[in-house]
Amino acid sequence: RALRAQRDEVAAACAAALHAKLDEVARELEPVLDEHKQQLAERIEKSAKAQLVGVEEQQYARLRSALDFGARDVDRDQLRHVLVDRAANEIGGKARDMLNSVAHIATDYLFEKISDELAEAALELRARDEGTAGGAALAFSTRVSTTAADTAGAVATTAAANGSDGDDAAATRS
Repeated sequence: RALRAQRDEVAAACAAALHAKLDEVARELEPVLDEHKQQLAERIEKSAKAQLVGVEEQQYARLRSALDFGARDVDRDQLRHVLVDRAANEIGGKARDMLNSVAHIATDYLFEKISDELAEAALELRARDEGTAGGAALAFSTRVSTTAADTAGAVATTAAANGSDGDDAAATRS
């Protein structure tokens, strides 16, 4: 459970940081879009003046006013919605996959270490059985019970981190 809680805490912090950064990007995009809208209006006005030589200057002023005030702006709320909500969900999914892989590697490592300890304990038992059968069996039985409980905990942690039940994690280990 501790591993899963740590992963969830980091995932929540990551999601909050993504939302904040994407909101910042949305605010930075607003002037960029406005600048390009103005740039296009200026080009259109310049092109019209070059091609329509006989038109009075006040007609160009009306054209410019129409372009400045009549053209639609990008809806700032919609821009933020697209960047912050939609992109954060997509990027957040990728971040969750990344964090799950970290947790998965950690649980695999811990499971391997516990398995190694079990194998070592089995070798000790065999060595002791050759010497004294009764005392070694009791010592091994105690050690295996403790290690088995640790292994079950690691399998449960792996299962919780991967969103499955313990049977799936145990089956993949055997």
